[in-house]
Amino acid sequence: MYNRRQFIQTLGASGIIALGGCAQSSSPDQSVTPTNISYNPVGNYPVAINEATFGCLVPESGLPRSIGDAYREGFDLAIEHLNTGGSPLAFWSDLSGAGVQDRQINSVIRNTASDPGLAQQQALQSINADNVQMLTGGISGSTVTPVLQVCQRQRVPFLSGTAHTNVPSGQGCTRYGFREMINARQTAAALAHFYKRRLSPQSSIQLLYADYSWGRTQLRMIEREFSRLDASVETQSTVPAQTSYREQIDRIPRSTDLLCIIQRGLDATTMLEDISAAGLSSEMELCVPLWSRLTAQSASEYLEGVFGTVPWSWQLRNQVSIAFVESFRNQYNHTPTYESLIGYIQPLQYAAAVERAGTFYPPAVIRQLENHTYDNAGLGTRERLRKCDHQAIRDIPIVSGRAVDNQQSDRFFRLETVINREQTTYDCTEIPASECELGSYS
Repeated sequence: MYNRRQFIQTLGASGIIALGGCAQSSSPDQSVTPTNISYNPVGNYPVAINEATFGCLVPESGLPRSIGDAYREGFDLAIEHLNTGGSPLAFWSDLSGAGVQDRQINSVIRNTASDPGLAQQQALQSINADNVQMLTGGISGSTVTPVLQVCQRQRVPFLSGTAHTNVPSGQGCTRYGFREMINARQTAAALAHFYKRRLSPQSSIQLLYADYSWGRTQLRMIEREFSRLDASVETQSTVPAQTSYREQIDRIPRSTDLLCIIQRGLDATTMLEDISAAGLSSEMELCVPLWSRLTAQSASEYLEGVFGTVPWSWQLRNQVSIAFVESFRNQYNHTPTYESLIGYIQPLQYAAAVERAGTFYPPAVIRQLENHTYDNAGLGTRERLRKCDHQAIRDIPIVSGRAVDNQQSDRFFRLETVINREQTTYDCTEIPASECELGSYS
C-alpha cells in the first residue's frame, strides 16, 4: 500500500501531473488542488486541499531538553499564530493569521535526543510518515548536519535551529537548508569589533578552547578575526567534560588582559568556577563566545562581568521583539530565550515565502527565501538570507553577566551593545561561505 509521498512520486514518474488540468479529473487523489498540478511533484508537494504540516525536531530528553523545550514553545506559538493570528504577525505583511495558502497548518514534534542517527531517522519519519512540507529544529551541529542532507535528498525545506558551528552555511550547506542562527565566524567578528574599542594597543589575549569540532572551529574563527587587533594571542587546548581545568588555568599569565573561554555548557561553568577560585576574575577580562540561558543558570555564581554574544535578547527594544516577548509571556508565563525566538521565526519565514510564491512547490519557495530581506525577526532592519550560503546576515547583541544579587530567572545578562551586521559580514568567497555548494533545486 502506498503512502501519500509514494503516490506523488509515482504520479511524477509517469508524467500524469505534468499534464496539468487533465490530470485533475483522472487523479484518484482528490486532495490535490488545481493550482498545485501546474508543477511536477517534488518532495511532499503537491499538498492536501485544506491542510499542510510543519515539523519540528528537538531533544525531548537528556540535559539539552530545556533548550528543546524553549525551541518547541516558539514553534508551537508560531503555528497557533499562523492559524488564528497574533500580535507579532502585524510585522509580517505576507501572513494573514488565517492559515497559509488557505490551508490550516498542523504540526508534528519528534524527539532527536541530541543523537545524530536518531535525528536523521526522525527527519525521514517526519517526511515519509507525517508528510511535512517543512522541518525546523536541531540545537547542535551533530544533529543539524545529517538532517540537512536528508532534507536535500528528500526535497523538503529545512530551516535549521540553533546550531552554532559553521557547517550548515559552509561545507555542509544545502539548497534546501536555511539558517537564521549566527555562526562561529559571525560571533568571532562581533567580538573582535567589540574588543577593538575596548582593549588597549598590544594587549595580551589568552584563548582556552575545547578540543573538539565546535571548539576548534570557533578557535580558528577567533584567531582569524582577532588577528586584526593590535594584540598578542596565545592558545591552550582543553579536553571536554573534565571535573577541573586548574592545570590549564594555572598556566595563564597574570598579566593577561583578556581570557576568552571557548567552551559551552557544563565545561564553561566548570572553567569559570576554577578561574574564580584561582583569583583571575578580578585581574583580567573574561568572555565566553556564545552564551545561552542554560549555561548562565549553571554558571550564575561566576557570571558577573563575563562578556559574550547571544543571537537575540528579550531586552532589545525594537517593536518586533516587544510584541513577541509580550505574546510569548501571555502564552507561557515566562520570558523567551533566543531558542524560543528562532523556533518562532523559522516556520513564519517559510510560511511567508510560501505566500509570496503563491504555492508550496519547494523550488519556488526556496527562490523566495534566497536573498530575501526582512525586518521582522527582532534583529534590526534589512536582515538578509544570503543566496550564496543561505546564512542570515544580521546584527549580533553583546551581553555581560549580572552579579548574583542582581539576577532573576530571566535576567542573567545586561545588554551592552549590538554589533551592526556590516561589522560581522564576510564575503561569499571567504570561509565558511567559500566551502558551500548548495546543490540543485529539484
